[in-house]
Amino acid sequence: MKNIMELLRYEWSDYGDFERKYGSENNPESAAKRFGMWLSMNAVGGMLRNGVLSAEDCYDAGLHGFLFSWVKYKPIIEEVRRRYWGKDYLKDYEFLSNEMLRVMKEHDPTYSLPETLDKYIPDK
Repeated sequence: MKNIMELLRYEWSDYGDFERKYGSENNPESAAKRFGMWLSMNAVGGMLRNGVLSAEDCYDAGLHGFLFSWVKYKPIIEEVRRRYWGKDYLKDYEFLSNEMLRVMKEHDPTYSLPETLDKYIPDK
């Protein structure tokens, strides 16, 4: 969880800035944390897609929290797809995230993603 909380607090202005700060060439420790999270969620998403797990199982296990990391890193993942790995890279992580959002909305139709995913914002 500490790694995930750290990953949610990263900030960057564009893909180049992200690579300079957190890419495997300049920051292998950060890249290892990120790939560990991404690939783990991709594996869970594959099990969900193949019927090994249900969306409710994933939701009950708290995996809907990883929706935040998907939303945060989606622009980076899309660029990695474009540059290196192709359109299917982490497709099951994306599938898991979409399913978690669907289940969350089934449980609470008023749910919407928060303004920020990594910082407390007091009520206005």
